[in-house]
Amino acid sequence: NPETPETEPGESENPGTETEEPENPEEPGKDEEATGKPVLTYQAHIQRIGWQEWKNAGEEAGTVGESLRMEAIRIQMEDPMYEGNVEYRVHVQSKGWMDWVKNGEIAGTVGESLRIEAVQIRLTGELAEHYDVVYQSHVADFGWLGKVHSDELSGTEGLGKRMECLRIEISAGGERFDESERG
Repeated sequence: NPETPETEPGESENPGTETEEPENPEEPGKDEEATGKPVLTYQAHIQRIGWQEWKNAGEEAGTVGESLRMEAIRIQMEDPMYEGNVEYRVHVQSKGWMDWVKNGEIAGTVGESLRIEAVQIRLTGELAEHYDVVYQSHVADFGWLGKVHSDELSGTEGLGKRMECLRIEISAGGERFDESERG
């Protein structure tokens, strides 16, 4: 949008402030017809930054090298060709595993200064029959962890380590990631 100043990934137009409500994406991800995959977008709420811009599949949501905690996430599919949802839940400092949420709902906390430590993501219904979700998290003191597959834990549990960044991709059913990337 030419009227809105561009910000670099990881930057906020108002550093040091946290926004309570995330914005809807102006330009959702790649066109499903062009890629043959559903359009997946996601965003992260980061310590001292607030809600970042929506990211497309494969892009980094969060920060790397800034020692900032991820506090909440939202994930959504734009007009999938098949019935189903993207569901996700997070493990939050002092709270443990939160309930599963879906389709753009907030997972985590906003305004409580609590870190996300781990995430699980899955597809449901016909969507899960045709596609898989593959994701990877960047964790304090560990860096990028190996990629995991639908419904597996990414991050840490019981170690008190903050998740700082997340990448999510969609693959066609049966199209598995290289096991050497698992970590």
